[in-house]
Amino acid sequence: MTPVDETSKFWPQDFRRALSQHGSLFRWCWKTRQLFRVNDVDSYEKRFARFWEFFAGFYEGIDLPLQLSADKHEDLFGKYYNLFELDVGKIAVAAFNSCYRNDCFAYQGDIPEEALARSHLKLQERGKIYYLKIATWHHNVEGPPQHNDYMDVDLIRRMIDKGYRLGLHGHQHKAEATPHYIHIPDEERMVVVSAGSLCAGLGDLPTGVNRQYNIIEIADDFQRARIHVREMAVSTVFRPSYSPAFGGKSYIDMGWTTEKNAVGKPIEPDAARIRSAVHEAEKAFHTKDYNETIQYLDPYFERLPAYGRQLLIEALQKSENWQKLIDRLSVPTTPNELTVLISAYAGMKQWLQARSTLGTYAEQVGLPEPNCRDLVAWLDAQQEIQE
Repeated sequence: MTPVDETSKFWPQDFRRALSQHGSLFRWCWKTRQLFRVNDVDSYEKRFARFWEFFAGFYEGIDLPLQLSADKHEDLFGKYYNLFELDVGKIAVAAFNSCYRNDCFAYQGDIPEEALARSHLKLQERGKIYYLKIATWHHNVEGPPQHNDYMDVDLIRRMIDKGYRLGLHGHQHKAEATPHYIHIPDEERMVVVSAGSLCAGLGDLPTGVNRQYNIIEIADDFQRARIHVREMAVSTVFRPSYSPAFGGKSYIDMGWTTEKNAVGKPIEPDAARIRSAVHEAEKAFHTKDYNETIQYLDPYFERLPAYGRQLLIEALQKSENWQKLIDRLSVPTTPNELTVLISAYAGMKQWLQARSTLGTYAEQVGLPEPNCRDLVAWLDAQQEIQE
């Protein structure tokens, strides 16, 4: 930054607006009552260089959804977010740097709109269906009028539009949980959770607030969460924090709306994931990569449509994965499944189990009598050949 005086060509006509305008290069120092201007944006952005060196070293060798290196200066807005996954890829986490244009003279939090947009596009490019998208950043989104070190709440509304449903931040040194809404035209809701401070000094803690941390318990349906707050009671001993804001409880239950697609319909992650899995499995099957076919479909076996179920069965047959076939078809539902199950028992040389299963399920699945006799004869022949 360089000082700006009234004789400079950079001296603003509207002083107040120049300082408050989004993305402004002007800064005001109250101590010296001096106006400054950021004249070298590249050098200014390198104020995070030490952090990115630490970041790159910390995650070195780790397979992240989005890889960033410490010396990557050409993509400015790529440095204001990174992507992570939790729960075996069911949860996406976008971690944002809310210190955009934040420095020794400007204290407000901000996230570049480009970073919000790019994080959204990167998640779309991955082609994965997430059950929940979480956004994290540092600054709180509301504060007293005499302060200016919080973030514009409008950024939360943009996050909601991008599909984020749970937001996590700190900065204000006390736990809170607040729903935020947009109506476009139906209501869409995101839950924003603030964490208390675990290590702040006494002078930084708000009056009446002890050191705290949160435990967030996400429900199995990924549509709600229970936010538990723990606070320090004595020394380093923590206990549940019974807060008036939570109705005198140490936790609060909050839910959010389901993310919607481009035409306004709720996204059903399970159904979308299964459709995607069947599509990818079909491509793998046609290239005769049966193991990959199985990897795509087996986790969804109980919920697969008829085509996906048959595709998995054929892949297991062709890869001669007899034990997996037996596990999956232990209760056959069609004549074809019973026939495949009998062949799997034969592949494992479990002759008694094959005959017992045939006797138990032949009539139940509607296997014609001639086919049943043929299977018995085939079993006899296979047993004689193999033994």
